[in-house]
Amino acid sequence: MNLGVNAFAAGKPDDALLRYQEALKLFEAVNNILGQANVLNNIGLIHVDRFNLAEGLAVFQSALEKYREIDNPLGQMLAIGNMGDIYAHQGKYQDALASFQSGNDIAKKIGNLEGQARLTSNVGEIYYKQKKLDESLTVNQEAFEIAKQINTPYVQVNALHNLADAYAAKGMLPEALNHAQMALDISNKQKLYPLVRAETLNTFGEIYLKQKKPKDALSPFEEALTLSNNARITSSKLRSLRGIGTSYLELGQKQDALTYLRQAQEIYRNAGIDSPDSRKVQDLIDQLAGEKPIRDRE
Repeated sequence: MNLGVNAFAAGKPDDALLRYQEALKLFEAVNNILGQANVLNNIGLIHVDRFNLAEGLAVFQSALEKYREIDNPLGQMLAIGNMGDIYAHQGKYQDALASFQSGNDIAKKIGNLEGQARLTSNVGEIYYKQKKLDESLTVNQEAFEIAKQINTPYVQVNALHNLADAYAAKGMLPEALNHAQMALDISNKQKLYPLVRAETLNTFGEIYLKQKKPKDALSPFEEALTLSNNARITSSKLRSLRGIGTSYLELGQKQDALTYLRQAQEIYRNAGIDSPDSRKVQDLIDQLAGEKPIRDRE
């Protein structure tokens, strides 16, 4: 299985999938349930990498069943958290919230503080998506304190940029900028997952848009898009594309705005996603094309 892990880390998901499938057959031949579950979980991550969300969800569910079969709570926590990520990508926020809370309950039960910090931050992000901003602030602050206690920088950054998002949505832009800068400072000092840095840059872009500074917003969005493309992170790529498209729209560069928004629209369509974010993109495209937004149609 290590060959698959190494291939995936090297940016070779096709090779990784082949190695995982070989490992899965070997584990099945000797009835190694834990090995099967771990491989399935990794295969699910490849589907997420490709943004094949329905396939990924089915594989994570299979992994969860096997973890439950052998009563492995750590594996259950990981699989449930991965399922929550997919529900969040799909815009199924209530399902995502239930998954993250369930995973967090397991993390608390087994004393896994890193899992608790990460899943608490995930809960806070969903509250933000649901516009429950005060709850998002409270939960993400809790996640940050746990991550700081156990010195887990990537969760600290994730919680901080979530806090910045919530403050920005409340119109508290100085607080939003302060937390986004704290996230970026930690990211600059640590070798972190590209996702959390890209999302921090996206947060900066969105704050600049709220400040009516679309020209300033373009730089962090474009840097986030480059990071996302290099690391094959579709979720942050979508946010960058939306941000760049919106920035160009506010600058009056309608054709450039359409170019980026249509790239986002194509990803949503290929993944079968109908979410608040995907509908927002479609509304902007319709406005640029001179049609009524979806929400205004009969």
